[in-house]
Amino acid sequence: MSEIEDTSKQSRLRRIASWFTTVGLAEILMVLFTAVIMWATVNYTGYAKRQWRVMRKQLKEMRDGSKDTKAIADAAKKQADNTERLAQSAGKQVNELKASVEATRKMGTIGQDSLRFSQEAFVTDQRPYVWIATTEAPQISVGQAILWTITYKNYGKSPAVGLNYRTRLIFPHDGKPFREVPPFPQFGRLQSPKRGE
Repeated sequence: MSEIEDTSKQSRLRRIASWFTTVGLAEILMVLFTAVIMWATVNYTGYAKRQWRVMRKQLKEMRDGSKDTKAIADAAKKQADNTERLAQSAGKQVNELKASVEATRKMGTIGQDSLRFSQEAFVTDQRPYVWIATTEAPQISVGQAILWTITYKNYGKSPAVGLNYRTRLIFPHDGKPFREVPPFPQFGRLQSPKRGE
C-alpha cells in the first residue's frame, strides 16, 4: 500500500506542477492574494469575536452604570429636597429667633422702665420733705440785728443732708407798698439734729 500512496502523492504533485506551468503569473498572484485575504478575514473574524465579547461586557457595565447613575441622581434629588426642607426650617427658626429677640428686647425695655419707675417711686417715698415747722415773731430792736427764728422739720423718711437755704425779705419803702431786699450774699446751712434730739 505504501507504493500506491506514493504514487497518488506523486500524481497530485505532478498535477499541481503541471497547473503551475500552464497558469500565468497573474493567476498565481491572484491565488496568493486570495489566500492572504482569506487568512486576514479569518483573523479579523476572531478579532471581531473578541471585540464583540468586550463590547458586551462594556454594554453590561454601561447598563449597570446607568442604573448607578440613576440611583445617584435620585439620591441627589432626595438630598436637594432635604436640603430645601432644612433651609425652610432654618428660615422659620431664624424668624422665630428674631421674634424671640424682639420680645426679649421689649421685656428688657419694660423691665428697665419698671426699675426706673420703682426707683423714682422709692426716691419720692424716701426723700426728705423739709418744711417750716414753727415760726416765731421777728424780734426787732432799734440798732440791733433782726432776729427771726424759723424752725424747719424733715417730714420725709431720709435725712436732709447738705441742705442749703436762702432768705429774702420784702419791706414797704418810700410810699410804695413793698420793696424787695436783695438776698443775703451767703447761704445759710441747716444742721441736722444730733441723735436723740
